[in-house]
Order: sequence, then structure tokens, then C-alpha cells
Amino acid sequence: MKKIDLHVHTIATSKDSDFVFDIDKMQLYVQISKLDAIAITNHNMFDKEQFNSIKEKLNISIFPGVEVDLENAHMIVITDGSDLDNFCEQCNQLKEKMEDGRKFISYDEFITIFSNYEQYLLIPHYKKKPALQQQIIKKFGKNITCGEVDSVKKFCTLKKQEDDLVPILSSDVRIKKDLDIFPTRHTFLDIDDTTLKSIKYGLMDKTRVYITESKNDNEFIFTQDGLVASTKLNVIVGKRSSGKTHTLEDIKRTFDNSEIKYIKQFEITEKSGSEKFEEITKKGYEKITNEYINPINDIIPTILEIDLNADDLELENYHSALINRAISCERNDIFSKTLLFNEITFDVKTNKELEDLINAIKILLDNETYRAIIDASLDRKALQMLLVKLLSLYRKEQLDIKMKKEVDKLVKSIQNKLELKSSVDTIPQIDLYSIMKNRLIVKRFNEDLKKIKEKSDIFKGDYQRFKIIATKSPYKNVSEMKVGANITTGSFKETFDKYYRKDSFKYIKQLKEDGVDLDKLGKTLMEIKYKVINQKGTEISGGEKAEFNLLKELDDAKNYDILLLDEPESSFDNPYIKENINTLIKDISNKTPVFVVTHNNTLGISNKADKIIYTMYNDKEHKYEVYVGNFTDTMLIDKDGKKIKTYDAIVSCMEAGVEAYEERSKIYENLKV
Repeated sequence: MKKIDLHVHTIATSKDSDFVFDIDKMQLYVQISKLDAIAITNHNMFDKEQFNSIKEKLNISIFPGVEVDLENAHMIVITDGSDLDNFCEQCNQLKEKMEDGRKFISYDEFITIFSNYEQYLLIPHYKKKPALQQQIIKKFGKNITCGEVDSVKKFCTLKKQEDDLVPILSSDVRIKKDLDIFPTRHTFLDIDDTTLKSIKYGLMDKTRVYITESKNDNEFIFTQDGLVASTKLNVIVGKRSSGKTHTLEDIKRTFDNSEIKYIKQFEITEKSGSEKFEEITKKGYEKITNEYINPINDIIPTILEIDLNADDLELENYHSALINRAISCERNDIFSKTLLFNEITFDVKTNKELEDLINAIKILLDNETYRAIIDASLDRKALQMLLVKLLSLYRKEQLDIKMKKEVDKLVKSIQNKLELKSSVDTIPQIDLYSIMKNRLIVKRFNEDLKKIKEKSDIFKGDYQRFKIIATKSPYKNVSEMKVGANITTGSFKETFDKYYRKDSFKYIKQLKEDGVDLDKLGKTLMEIKYKVINQKGTEISGGEKAEFNLLKELDDAKNYDILLLDEPESSFDNPYIKENINTLIKDISNKTPVFVVTHNNTLGISNKADKIIYTMYNDKEHKYEVYVGNFTDTMLIDKDGKKIKTYDAIVSCMEAGVEAYEERSKIYENLKV
């Protein structure tokens, strides 16, 4: 078995946070992790001088490589180094292409630069962001056999899937001086040597890739010292201040690239206070709020474009001009009697819809990232012919618009000259239809908002044994409005008091002028509150709020790669833990690695965890010690091979020691009589 890490960074580029490479840290990383082979894979560049200096210091296989920004994703390219000068030249071409601010190169550019890519090991980001799309991977054919994942969970899932890429787990680490916890994301290959040829061979076969040396796919390394945990349920126990939470924190830092759900100690209790609970529930169901508010948000920009004051002024000017013309009709002269004197200009409309359509077809024709899907779904020649027809129509319409504008310009010029010579004023042109339309829109908007703001339930849904109800209602005061719309600055009291209950149109217009963001205006119109009730139909108690929060957190944990749970038992009694929490945690652990810190014997023992992790503090050496074993093992073992009896470890922290445990056992026996 060979342990490899084929994704290591040693140079900070524009794709990284700034760091300075440290060769001593590299040596320590390789030594502690017991690596047999690594690849140096910096972003879009390769430094031959640095590579050779690293190679001199390390007594393992080191491969030259590069992480390429390809089609808005990443691809690891690794060579055996037999033609290093050619690889350097290829990487220099890549670097030059990326220096002009480009985000990525295309597939065609890649195969032009790396024309001999069949000789290299190609590892795309697969179950890892930013992932290379399937249609691009397929273009490489049999030259891509494996894909990089970013977590143990994804490794195990991908390994079980037939007719899919072989998973490879790599660190993606930046080797820097202040790197104090080394990642454990590595892959074990069942091969005889660490030549690139052997590694490529191993990465073609799922039966040759593992995440532990023992080839046990139900375990993975969770500390840099090599201790293994279960890919299912792990219970961490120990006395007070023995390092349980410290161990969780180390796990979090070790797997920093994975998506970790960390429910900290007392977090559930802290979230169960009335105000905090309401805030969290509202945030958790924000999607419901947005679905209700979004239709209003969609029309607000159109509403804000309406200016009734400008319409009134235009009407007033038009009315005055008509009256003046009627009064002065006897003064009509040869200039005012000409047809052009009161000629109406063309109603020139833009052809933006046609422009958008042309641009959309251009995007379809020019796009390279999704070329395979587009060509499979749409005939390219038909698109090109359609583009030609639309461009022809566009030119014709543009010519028509240009001619009308020129005519309008000429007519306006003549009217100005006639008006200067005439004693009569021209009548201004007015769009009475648009003015009336604006008035009707505002009237309808105010009527609809009055109804919409009336109190009513907008959502009812079940969650476990609870029911969630969302209710909309008008705001009582400006303070409620600012909280509901998440507005942190500004008063808005005058605007609220003056318009909120009487005129929604003037209300949002004034709020916009007062500086409220456009995307928050919808939420200034009504309050949406969430209420959680139990099976009896009554609002839930503090304990039930804690239960609801824990259920939501555990449900959310299914979307993560690892769940860390620190003493969740503080708000729950043992029957509830046994009947509910244990079952939920066990279910989650069948899909996601779970680590639970607990002092509760129901949570720690009754759920029959796959691994027991015992922590203790060594007073003599001033350090934390971690012992690990299976639930059925009689002994737990630490990184140095030291052992401790599983029985003694569990009883000391779960039952307050052997004497207390035996005393309680006698009491229970006596109670049976």
C-alpha cells in the first residue's frame, strides 16, 4: 500500500490567500503523514527551480504538476518529469494566457498547450468545487479515469457507484510556516511502487483505492497522528476538561476544506429563547417569505418609474395651452395655419426585444463551455440562418427608426421657426393614454396592497410532530417595519406615519427617496411572522423549542460531509434521548460521519457507536491524549500504542466511576423488590 497526496501548493498565486512556502514544514508534513508520493500542483504555473530544491530535500517520489483553470473549473495535470523542460514550456504558455486577467482557458486551448496530455495523469475536480462538467470530461475519453473529491463521505459514495470515476482524496494544502495541523485527506493505493505509471494504473481501478492502510472502507484517518474513526458513528467521552471539545476543534481544522456541520455545546439551548427562536425560525423559513414577497418585489421597479406629479404638471401645461389657443384663435396667422405647426411626432419605439433575441442566439453560437449540449439540442446551421434573418430585420427596423427620428427632428426644427414668427404658441404633445394608464396602475396597486396587508395565514406546514404557521399582517409601527425589512439605519418615522396606512404608492416612493434599498421595499409593506405549535395545537414550551431546533439542525446535517455534535443532551431527558435523538443520529451516521461528545450514558452507550474515542489530559506531560477503539473492543489504543481498558474509560466518565456504578446497580436491584 502506498500513501499519496497529489494536490500540494507551494506558491501563492492570485487564486490563493497569501502565504510563504516553508521547506521545513514540508519535510515535517511528509514525515508525520507518512507519505510515499506527492505532486506539486500550483495554480496555472510551475516553478522548476523550486521543484528541484524540494526534490533534493525529500526522500520520496515527487511529481511535477500544475492546477489548471479549465472551463471555469480545475484540472490537476501531473507528469513523471522525464521531459521536464517541455512541461515547463507548456506551463509558461498557460501562465501567459492567464496573466491578462482571464478566469480560465477553454478545452481547445488546453489540448493545444498540453498536446501530449495522454502521457500525463489528469485529475479533474469532480465531487469538489469548482467541478469540471461531465461533457468536458467526456472529451478526454479514457485519459481521465479518476476524479478528485473533497471529503471522506464523497470518496465512499463515489467508490460505490459503478460506471463512474475512481475517487481520489487529496489535501489541497498550502505548505506554510504557521501550518500547525496537517490535513489527513490522502489516498492509499494498492500498488507495488510509486512510479507515475503505477499510480495511473492504480487510479483506474476502484478496488485499489482506499482511505486507510487497512483497506477498511468503514474507517478513515481523523488525526494527523494516524488514528482512525468510523465513517459512521463515533462517540467521544472523557472527564471534564479532558480535551473532548479540543478534539472536535482539531477535527474541524483538519478537515477545513470539507463541509462540516458543528453544533457547539449549549448552542441548542441558546437558540431556544423566545426572541432568538423566533429569529432563527424566520430565517430558516426565509424561502417561504421570499416566495410570497417576490411577486410584489417584481412589480415595484415598474411602480417606482411612475411619476404622478410629472403627469399632473404635463396635463396642466397641456390644459393651459388648449385654453390659450382657444382664447387666441382670432390671432391665427399664416404661420400657425400651416399643417406642420401642430404636427404630432412619431411614436418611436426601440427594438430592444429584437436586440435581446439576437444577443441570445449569439451566446448560443459562441458558447464553448456547453457546446456539446447546445449542439445536441439545436441545429447549428438553423441557428446561424435565424441569426441572419433577425439581423436583416434589425437593420430594417433600425433604418425605419432612424428615418422617423430624422423626420421628427426636421418637423421640430420647422415648428420652432414657425413659432418664432407666429404670435400663437404651439400645443405641446401629450400621451393621454400613458397618463391615464399610470393613474389606474397606482389606484390598483393601492387597492391590492390594502388587501394583501390584511392579516391572514400564508403557509402551514408539518415538521416531525410540530406544525409551522406563517402569518402576514400590517406593521403596527416603524420599529416593527425596520426589523421585518432588516433595515438598520435611518428613521423613516415621518414617512411611515404619513403614508403607510393611506397610500402604499407614495409610501414606497418616499422610502426609496429616503435611501431604502430596492430589494427591501417589499418587506416594508407587511410583517410575516412564524409560529410553531405542538400536536395539541398550543405554542411550544422552552424544552420543545430546544427539541425543534435540534431536529432542524440534525436534518440540515445530512447536507454536510461531517457532523460534530458537542453535548446535545443538556436540554433533554433520557427517555427522549433514547427514543428520538439516538435514532436520528444513528440514521444520519449511515450517510455522514458523526462525532458526538457526551457525558450521558444513554447517548454515549445505548446507541452502540461504531467507535469509542476516549480523551484524557496527561498532567505530567501537559498534553491531551486520545484513545480509540471499536465499541466491542476490550482495549482502547492511542497513537503511541498505549492501551486503556474500555470498561474503565467508559465507566469513569459515564457512571462517575466503578463504585458509583455498582452502588446505583444495587439500588436499582433493591427497587425491583
